[in-house]
Amino acid sequence: MPMRAKASQADGQESKAADRESMMKRNFLIVLARRTSGSLFDGLVWQYTDVYVNLIGLSVGLLGYVRSVSTVVSGTMASILGYMADALGRRKVMVTILLIQALGALLLALAQEYTLAVVGLIVMSSTFLSLWSLESILLADVTRMSSRGFSFSIANMLSQLSAIVAPLIAAYIIRIHGGISVGSIRPLFLIEFGGIILIGVPLMLMFKDVVMPSHASLRSMLRESFASISKKPWLRKWIMVEMLGGYVWDMTSPFIWIYAIAAKGADEMIVGLMGFGFNVANVIGSPLAGKLTDRIGRVKTILLFRPLFYLSLILLIIAPSPELLIIAWTIRGLWFSSSAAFMALTMELVPEEDRGKWLGIRSLFSTLARSPAPAIGGILYSIRPELPFIVSLVVDATLRLPLIASMPETKVQ
Repeated sequence: MPMRAKASQADGQESKAADRESMMKRNFLIVLARRTSGSLFDGLVWQYTDVYVNLIGLSVGLLGYVRSVSTVVSGTMASILGYMADALGRRKVMVTILLIQALGALLLALAQEYTLAVVGLIVMSSTFLSLWSLESILLADVTRMSSRGFSFSIANMLSQLSAIVAPLIAAYIIRIHGGISVGSIRPLFLIEFGGIILIGVPLMLMFKDVVMPSHASLRSMLRESFASISKKPWLRKWIMVEMLGGYVWDMTSPFIWIYAIAAKGADEMIVGLMGFGFNVANVIGSPLAGKLTDRIGRVKTILLFRPLFYLSLILLIIAPSPELLIIAWTIRGLWFSSSAAFMALTMELVPEEDRGKWLGIRSLFSTLARSPAPAIGGILYSIRPELPFIVSLVVDATLRLPLIASMPETKVQ
């Protein structure tokens, strides 16, 4: 009888393990489908949101300040939702983020003057950090560490396959409506709203949480987070990497497409082909970057691909013709294929049950540091359009890159 009991217990454990494995595979496919569809609809508006708000009446200088506000809102929301993801469950939080994003797209589509457009911009952009970060948590939850880098790269590759056509579709819609204008960009936000409500939200409702909610209080989770970073210096370093990231990404992203159109003479087809080249290069590079991430390590892969980012920035600045911008953004897409290494490293610095709290504490500190970045970018752009891009290159190469190089490897085969 004892032998039978042990055999029955072993069978039960094997059955539970098989069920968990099946659920993880199903969840992985759901996250892939959400990310792939989201990339298509987000890709339609990605290049035109700031251009749209600028055309509707907001100056470039004020756009920088608005982006600073949206950075504060985005970071605050990501921090709160990160803790909620651990306390209440990943699925509930993910659905909430998608509904907020849909509201922002709808407000932008309905805007007739810049006040409502600014509200829509803040609402929609406030979800990007939360969406990207929480999806990374979901992918980490449902993949094994031994193949996590490759799994992240596959997720990125498939999402970029759908994103390849998005800039060209957007360019076609804008062209048939008469070229770059408020009226020609507006339909893109309506399409994104429909895609989120009809595809994104239903997919996430099918997701089943793998890491069970802790139901802990916010105060206790904050206390645990601060205790963790006080004991682990590499976590403090990584928070500094993300804080400085505001002066690389947030300082330049609101002005890239305005710069391409106003300073370099790009039209909707050049802008579309820039996005197309970025996505194609990302798709081609992602499997290689993913394999390298699992083979040589997360940090080494990040460092290996980093010069491509600098080259793309230099080409953006010195391009004598708009056509060269397509090459610059293709190179940037190849660099971006290494984001799987960055994502995997970020998630693996803490145990899986702490990933939501880790998102929360990172967002809390980085928000405080990076919120002035878009406003500073707007001031620099007003002085000389190239300045935000030059400063971002210097900050990344001299401050962020040495910090990344000093991080411990979390996975080397």
